[in-house]
Order: sequence, then C-alpha cells, then structure tokens
Amino acid sequence: MRARFTWLFPLLKSMPLPRLFATGVLIGVVWYSRYHIFFWDTISQASVRSHWFYEQGLRTLFLPPALDSGHPPLFNWYLAAGWSVFGRSLLTSHLLMLPFVCIVAWQLSRLIDYTRPTRPSTRWLALVPLSDTTLIAQSSLVSTDMAMLACTLTALNALLRAQQRWLTLALIPLGLLSLRGLPAAAALALFGWFFWHFSANEEQHPSLRQLFWPFFLAACVWTTWYVAHYLHVGWWLSTPNPRWTEHRHLTGLAGIMWNAGITAWRLIDYGRIGYWLILLIWLLSHSRGTSLQWWLRQPLPLFAMCFLLVHAIAMWPMSNPITHRYFLPILVVMPLWVAQLLWQHSSKRWGRIGLVWLLALLLSGHYWVYPRGIAQGWDGTTAHWPWYELRTQMLAYIQDQGINWHEIGTRFPNAGPFDKLDLSDRKEGIPLVDWTQHRYVFYSNVMNDFSDEELAHLDTLPRLHQLQKGAICVVLYQIK
Repeated sequence: MRARFTWLFPLLKSMPLPRLFATGVLIGVVWYSRYHIFFWDTISQASVRSHWFYEQGLRTLFLPPALDSGHPPLFNWYLAAGWSVFGRSLLTSHLLMLPFVCIVAWQLSRLIDYTRPTRPSTRWLALVPLSDTTLIAQSSLVSTDMAMLACTLTALNALLRAQQRWLTLALIPLGLLSLRGLPAAAALALFGWFFWHFSANEEQHPSLRQLFWPFFLAACVWTTWYVAHYLHVGWWLSTPNPRWTEHRHLTGLAGIMWNAGITAWRLIDYGRIGYWLILLIWLLSHSRGTSLQWWLRQPLPLFAMCFLLVHAIAMWPMSNPITHRYFLPILVVMPLWVAQLLWQHSSKRWGRIGLVWLLALLLSGHYWVYPRGIAQGWDGTTAHWPWYELRTQMLAYIQDQGINWHEIGTRFPNAGPFDKLDLSDRKEGIPLVDWTQHRYVFYSNVMNDFSDEELAHLDTLPRLHQLQKGAICVVLYQIK
C-alpha cells in the first residue's frame, strides 16, 4: 500500500508547510461533513438541479422551466457526472468538492507569496482567512460558491502574474457557474486595468491586448451559452418562474439603501468587524503617508474595492437577497491584507497582539447566533452544524412515535421529499406547514421563514419533544 503512494511523498515534502496546513484544514472540513445533507440554497442549486441532469443521463444542457432560474448549470453538470461515475450519494457529493477546496488553499498561498514581505515567517499569515466562519461553512457544503471562489482566486493570481492561459482557464468556468460569475469577472477586469495601469513595476506591464484576449475568449463562451439558453427558453435573465421572479425586480432608492445596509452587515458580521476596525485605526494613524497612488498599488484591497463596486452596481438595485457567501473573495483577501499590515507596520509586540485579537474575533464568529426573529444566514456560519445531528434524532423520534409524515408541517430548509436532502431515494417527506391541516409542526431556529406571528403562536403550543445542541434547537410542536 505504501508503495502506491511513494510519488506523493516528494510532492508533500516540497510544499511549504503553511500551504500544506491550509490544504489539510479545508480537506478535513470536507471529510468531517461528508455525510451532511444538502442545506439551505444547495438544496435547489445543487441537489435538485443536478438530479435532473443525472436522471436525463446528461443528454441535455437545459433545465426544465420549474427548475430554471437562469443560472448556467455547469456545476450541476459536474455533480451529475460525478454521480454517474461514482454513485449518487452524500459522500460522493462532498468528495467532489475536494478539487475546489484544494485550489482555494493553493491560490490563497500563492496570493501571500506574491504580496508578502521578504520575511519567510509571514507565509503563515495565509492561515488568517481560514478562521472565517463563512469560508469554513461553505467548504462543508456542496456549494457552487466554493467553485466560484476557486476560479476567482485563480484568475486574481493570473492577473497579478500576467498569465494569460491561466486567466482564460479560470474565467471561462467562472461565468458558467452562476449569474454572479459575470459581475465577478467584471470586477477582475476592472482590477486588472487599475492595477497594471498604476503598478510601480512598469517593466512588467502587460499590454491592454494581453489583458483583453482572456476576457474576450471567456465572453465568447459565455455568450454562446446565453444565446443558446435564450433560443431554448425565450428569456434572458428575467425568469417567468414565480419562484424567482420576486428576486429579479428593480428596487427604488429605499431598496438600494436597504441592500447597502445589508452588505455592510454581511461584511462586519461574524467577527469581521475586527479587521475593519484595525484598518480604520491604521488609516487614522497613517493617513498622511498613503496617497491614492499607493492604494492603487496594493492588489488585495484594490481587488476588494473593485469587487464591492461592481457588486453594488449589479446587486443593490435588485430585490435578490444578499447573503454572506456572495462576498467570499472579499472575506478571503481582506483579513489577509490586514494581517500583513499588522505585521509590516507595527512593532513586533503590537503586531502580535493585533493578530491575536484579529484571530480571536474571527474565531468568535463561529458562535455568533442572533436572537429568534432575526433572520440569519445559516449557510454562512458553522454554527448551523448541529442541525444535521438534531434533525436525524428528531426524525427517529417521530418514527418511534408512529407519527405519519403527512401529519407534520415544517419550513425551508427541511420541507419536501427526503431524497432531495439526503439522496436516499425516499420520496416521502415533510410538507410545508398548513396550520389548518397539520397536527404537528417541526421547528428549528435554522428556519427563517416562520413569521413573528407564527413564532408567537408556536410558543402557545405544547412541545412533544425538544432537542438542543450548541446554539441550534429542534422542537416538535403539537397543534391544538
């Protein structure tokens, strides 16, 4: 057995220890969550849509109207192909995420190799973003956003090094994984122009033609898909499906201000306020020594600003909910850059104190849970992890009590056939709650769809069974 993997040992030995550690952390998260059911948006975006292609034997490029929200289905095709080869199961689904988490760890390490100062010890600063709860939570899910993050970081590194081939290879799938891949590509283009136009390394400047061709080739591939999709279904971005139509409306000024506030909340949530405060303190103390030219030569904050600017233009006028995972590229590059600021521009003592404080706040984000009634982005935090075990225990209790599934009502992300959650081929499941028909309610605080009035009504009902682990609770209520 050892002889089979002798080729692996020289490769591992040649890898820098921080890169090896980062890769091991993310692989460990995938392995830990290998039997977690599909959760939150991965139910529709990964499980249900991929199952359609799997059932069709990968003989079509398009989703049926009931499942089509306009997103290109490259990730669904990838999952369906993996199921066809290795079997349709939760284990297969999570293991298919390994290439993406390895790419993320590798590209994160390459980022710090490009931006770090000369001291080798600063390579360990690449581990600071691994403390972010959204990055770890998304690594534990079968998530399109992790695939998008892998492409985005690869493209960012390719832009920094003027590598046309890698830039093209990263951009093409980025625009075919999600509609949000197009704004991400636009942010990369804007960053590339600013950075190379104002970079101090003038002898290394690529020409505009060098930057243009990868984006042009990728845009040709994207256009081919969207034209084919239009010819097949007859619409571009504004889907006629009522399930998603409400998320594609233009909002007025009040809606734009609301989305701006939600964006700010997402960026400081889960302990991230720590590195924004450090950055604010640094700006106040170094404001005289930092010019606009200096900022345009800092690749990580420049990319974050370009990403946020394009996001604001594309997303703030829309009614689509804004979640933590939309900002994964910012959540990776900003703590890395702030950690570098602490290390480079502080004394050794204060730099270490600042890093410890930053890490402590980011790690505390894994335990941030808001009071009931405040909608929380549960797929953006590892605090939701006890849900899987508690749900299994509650389902076992229901079966032991002889309660029929059709007598129980619940809400997203627990409603519907079991098969779409756990790939068990069980067509029965728990329907959406109907207060006039159901005798029981399956409730958990990971469910954001219960209104304040419904939550108040639940408090008046008897509790047949209650389970609690960490910050997550699961309760079976009996309707009088």
